[in-house]
Amino acid sequence: MILKFLSRKGICGYEIPKDSNNKFREHFQYMSDTKFNAFSVSKYLLLLYIAVLPIQSGSKVQLSEYVFLLLFSTVLIGSIINFQNLKTFNFQKTDIGVLILIVGYLPSFFYQIFNHGVGKSITSIVELGGIVYLAALYFSIRTLAFLTSKNEVHNFIKNGLLLSGIIAALTIIAGTVSSYFFQKHSFVQHYNNFPYLGDVVRATGLMISPNMIMSLLVTAFIFNYEKIKHNYPLTGLFLFSMVLTLSKSWLILLSVFCFFIPIKNFYFKGISRIAAFGFCFTYLLLVHVFVDTKFNLSKDVDKEDYIGNQPIIEFENIKIFPTTYASLKKAAVVMGNENFLFGVGPGNFNSGLQNLKLQGIYGKNLPNYDPHSSLTGTYAELGILGWIGFVIFMFILFSTIKKHSPKQWTINAIFLFFLIETISTDTLNFRHYWIGFALLSIMISMQTLPPSSYKK
Repeated sequence: MILKFLSRKGICGYEIPKDSNNKFREHFQYMSDTKFNAFSVSKYLLLLYIAVLPIQSGSKVQLSEYVFLLLFSTVLIGSIINFQNLKTFNFQKTDIGVLILIVGYLPSFFYQIFNHGVGKSITSIVELGGIVYLAALYFSIRTLAFLTSKNEVHNFIKNGLLLSGIIAALTIIAGTVSSYFFQKHSFVQHYNNFPYLGDVVRATGLMISPNMIMSLLVTAFIFNYEKIKHNYPLTGLFLFSMVLTLSKSWLILLSVFCFFIPIKNFYFKGISRIAAFGFCFTYLLLVHVFVDTKFNLSKDVDKEDYIGNQPIIEFENIKIFPTTYASLKKAAVVMGNENFLFGVGPGNFNSGLQNLKLQGIYGKNLPNYDPHSSLTGTYAELGILGWIGFVIFMFILFSTIKKHSPKQWTINAIFLFFLIETISTDTLNFRHYWIGFALLSIMISMQTLPPSSYKK
């Protein structure tokens, strides 16, 4: 009776029977006229969730997580009320890919629980909870779009990303300017003797790293490129704030634009593709090796956080050192090989590095970082079983985009940026990418479902 009572026009979109009580009719009509319903609230909560993504600290629970609790609750209420419509929910390949990714975590997780007990597996529990939360975010957006309007949800996501990008850009610029007046500032990070650049200040805004906020800026910029490309002040704001991060991801962005730039001339198109591969190769080179031609780092290299203390190649006038990214990948492969089936457990990569330091495999001067690569980090933490789930997930994304979105260059560009960034970043932890996954699935479902089963 309660669900039937709630499923009238004002709450979930059904007609109010003419023979209903007049007071109830007036009440529900008022709610309908003011659009006071669960899904309307959900859309604005989704907008708010995306908008606050640039506001993060180093803790596991951010402001966005509190907004998500409200978003999830309203979507859940709306789904219960609209359960009959929800029965026609059409699972896409991307949905299955997300479920396979989650299932890939379970063997390693339960192995940790059975061998170490719940008390010593808190890190794994938190890590599994994190990926389940991101999957819940994905399916909440999918469900919201399925039961309401794809176009509206699409617009809310794009507008949310644009607002999020503007907030990120403004915090970057404000933080960089204020850093000249205050020595210690949470909006920037100071790097001493940074490779190739020396002492530098890199903008982080209100996020925990320059690369993370750069990734968010790029996602917001590409998704809204067609909308803002002629708005030169706004475009300039995005690009200038990206420069202030001093992130190597700039090379990925240039590679992506060179690859997808619309050039009809065969000769110039070939040049743009070569440039795209050149930028990508340069990025991978800078991320993984440091070339020292003056031997100016050989004395102090043990004190650095981002360069190994032993050169991998040494010539008369040149030394080539592995970066921390390269050292982390080597450590991840060794860790995965030693724990082939189940890995060291979700979230246990940092603690596993300490053992590798004692074995001389990972530099003693380097901090115990996160994997900084979803590609190798998944293998180290989840073993071959979880890594296979990750590869299947990535393959499903790639095949889905290739099949259904040949003309959606923004989706293609975001996926290419995500793919390259995955090599040196824990991209599966980035909330904005999961929003992108949901948007991709929404667009595909509009192409595969009959019009009558999906509200536009």
